[in-house]
Amino acid sequence: MPRRSPTRLIAAGATVVVALGLTAGCSKSAGDRAATKPLPQPTAFAECARCHRVEPGVHDVGPSLWGLSERRAGSALGYSFSPALRGAGFTWDRQRLAVFLRDPHKTLPGTRMLYPGLEDAKEAESVADYVLSLR
Repeated sequence: MPRRSPTRLIAAGATVVVALGLTAGCSKSAGDRAATKPLPQPTAFAECARCHRVEPGVHDVGPSLWGLSERRAGSALGYSFSPALRGAGFTWDRQRLAVFLRDPHKTLPGTRMLYPGLEDAKEAESVADYVLSLR
C-alpha cells in the first residue's frame, strides 16, 4: 500500500468535510423549506378570502393561493385564468404581488379579479408576505 503524506491526507479530509458540509447544508435547507409554517393571516386578507382559498388545489371564484410563490402567474392546475394572467409570463414574487394587490386592473389589464385593490401599501405587503408563505 502506498504511503501518503500528512499534507495529502489533510487535503483529502478537508475535501470530504467540505463536501459533507455542502450536502448537509442543502438537505437542511430543503428540510427547512418543507417545515416552514405560513405566517399569521393578516386582517386585510379577509377581503381576499371572499374569493380565494389557501388549501392546495382548492379553487373558488379565484384560484387557490397555496404555493403561489412557486408557480408562474396563471398556471394553477384546475383553474380557468383570464388570458391576461395566462400570458403574464412571470413567477409571483413579493414586489410583483404587492403591486398587483394595490391595483390589479392597472398592473395587469384584462385580469378578471373583481377586487379593486388595497389602498394601503403596508397592508398589500403584509398580504403578499402571508400568501407567499403558503407552501
